[in-house]
Amino acid sequence: TLIKNIYISQGLASVLQGPESITGQINISLKEHSKEKIFLNLYLNSFLSKQINFDYNFSIGAWKSILSIHSTQPAKEVDNNQDNFLDLPKTTKYSMYNKWTYDNKLKNRIFSSITLRYLQEQRIGGERGFNIEDKGSNLIYGQIINFKQPELLIKGSYKINDNNDIILLSGTSLHQQESYFGTTKYTADQINHCSDISYKHKWEDHQTTAGLSIKQLQLNENILLNNVFNLSYGGDYLKNEIISGIFLENTFKWNGNIELYTGLRFDYHNEHGSFTTPRALLKYDITENCITRISIGKGWKTKNIFTEHVYLFGSNKDIIISENLQPEEAVNFGVNFLQSFYFDNIEMQLILDYYSTIFSNQIFPDHETDPGAIYIYNFTDQSQSHSFQAELGLEINNFIGIKTAYNYLDVFRFMNNHKHQLPFISKHHILNTISIQPTDKNWQFDSNIHWFGSKKLINTSNNPTEHQRDDKSNPFSMINLQFTKKLPKADLYIGCENILNFTQEEPIISWQDPFSQYFDISNIWGPTKGREFYCGTRITF
Repeated sequence: TLIKNIYISQGLASVLQGPESITGQINISLKEHSKEKIFLNLYLNSFLSKQINFDYNFSIGAWKSILSIHSTQPAKEVDNNQDNFLDLPKTTKYSMYNKWTYDNKLKNRIFSSITLRYLQEQRIGGERGFNIEDKGSNLIYGQIINFKQPELLIKGSYKINDNNDIILLSGTSLHQQESYFGTTKYTADQINHCSDISYKHKWEDHQTTAGLSIKQLQLNENILLNNVFNLSYGGDYLKNEIISGIFLENTFKWNGNIELYTGLRFDYHNEHGSFTTPRALLKYDITENCITRISIGKGWKTKNIFTEHVYLFGSNKDIIISENLQPEEAVNFGVNFLQSFYFDNIEMQLILDYYSTIFSNQIFPDHETDPGAIYIYNFTDQSQSHSFQAELGLEINNFIGIKTAYNYLDVFRFMNNHKHQLPFISKHHILNTISIQPTDKNWQFDSNIHWFGSKKLINTSNNPTEHQRDDKSNPFSMINLQFTKKLPKADLYIGCENILNFTQEEPIISWQDPFSQYFDISNIWGPTKGREFYCGTRITF
């Protein structure tokens, strides 16, 4: 409930936000101070997982603040498919969020905000009966992910005059993690800091922003193996990245219906050298109700293998990192088309998207070369993704909303002159949503139906017959419903997720012997926990 808005953009993002965006970006906007004094949300589901969210808003002089506290308490042990493994982890979570905002409205020149956040989370999975005291045991298989994460964010701006602003952004976060995957122990300590200062100038039909940035990442990972299988990837993995950058972006508006965004940044990495990142976006309003966008540019990012692919610890295969990993680099280009139609009591919107990403270096775990091992290396041969999406939205009488979207996603690389699809990615998706909220009623109904096409899976042909799985998953659908009753100062809501109760059959390979060479939980492609009912209430004072 702390989330205010989620902004999803396809294609490349602004160079002001760094060089990492290659295929898109998700920005999450959290709550700020509001007029409501107290907000309380209580939640309970059919697995007996409990959540509580509490917000308190207050002011001290020109400073406004929101204090938010969250807690999740674990569900009961659930093993509906009788494989002796939990269908969902037991999660315990505590978090605190406190944001202070200063806005000098009298002079309207100074704005600043300070955000403090702390998160502590523990997830326990594995065989039924596993407890935290059994961590690392070879008698009963269990997984534990335990981490703490404090964070400090500072934002400030000074308005020199109507055409000139100075903006400062700075953030520091720490991450301390201790995890067990069977007998494998994984620990990570990370310090991440990022700061940038920029100058924004408006002139004629232009707005130009220039600035400097610096990013530092210190990461210390340790993998301790009970080396029954003579695995090679144990030990320490150290990283100390310093990336300094300079960026320039210009927005040009012409004739009231054309906007051109052009950006360029230059970054220097202390180990990998210099990188140049150009990006451009053209927005053209063909008519008042018809808009098209065209974008092209480049992006790059360094890779943290074990944190970004934690599922690799879910098997007893060897992980072979065969060379020094270079940053991933890619060029992305795409087209977006939006057409709105307005009729009596009906509004309709059609959106078409096409985006293509071409990698010059890609790092993705290779399960093809050797089914008995996982290889990590720089892949500089042909590697691409192509995405097409068509979306149709309807709003009827201002209280019925209907949306249907189809997405095609082709992600592949060529190896030995053969096209290989990357695993666990559905080529085809269909999403349907319906929302009903009558203006003269005090209730709301929401539903969504998500259909997933088949996915390529990891090759298990070298396993004994009883431990082999299909090369592709089955298509499946997820249906979710929620009904909300609005009362003075409170909302009551009930809902159900995965109404069809679809679950993947035998998701764990060799669950009977989790310490054998064939044990593998990294080939899971669908839901495992089944149908989930929930209820809750939102109260404001």
